[in-house]
Amino acid sequence: MSDIHFTPKHIAKDCIEYFKPTGRILDPCRGEGVFFDNLPKGTEWCELTMGRDFMEWEEPVDWIMSNPPYSCFRAWLRHSMKIADNIVYFLPVFKVTNSCQVWDDSRKFGGIKSLRIYIRAGIPWQRGRPLCAAHWQRGWDGGIDISYYS
Repeated sequence: MSDIHFTPKHIAKDCIEYFKPTGRILDPCRGEGVFFDNLPKGTEWCELTMGRDFMEWEEPVDWIMSNPPYSCFRAWLRHSMKIADNIVYFLPVFKVTNSCQVWDDSRKFGGIKSLRIYIRAGIPWQRGRPLCAAHWQRGWDGGIDISYYS
């Protein structure tokens, strides 16, 4: 199974418009640039296939926004939590909810501030699974806001 799932441009644009990242922003999985090309000018990027390994990035950022690799998601999220104040990842809902370790890591960081749910959103590889843009925020101590893409 491939760890590469390209995000449709309309979904990346919706994530950016919905969450409105500001300050220093990093796209750790630039890929073909669907997030990067639509994020504000000056956004930093990593892409392993282009010689920039996110797991070696150590500089603090205000926001991380991307579609992460699923096979190493927990390690990826933990590294993200070391360097960012806000993290938005587009991924299957179950990647956010199916592991006590992810919940524990989330609570230590702050918490999940919001989930933007994408159901039947014109995503070729969705295959019946609900997808979401999950927003973690450092120090968050409130509830989880849930919205739906339409």
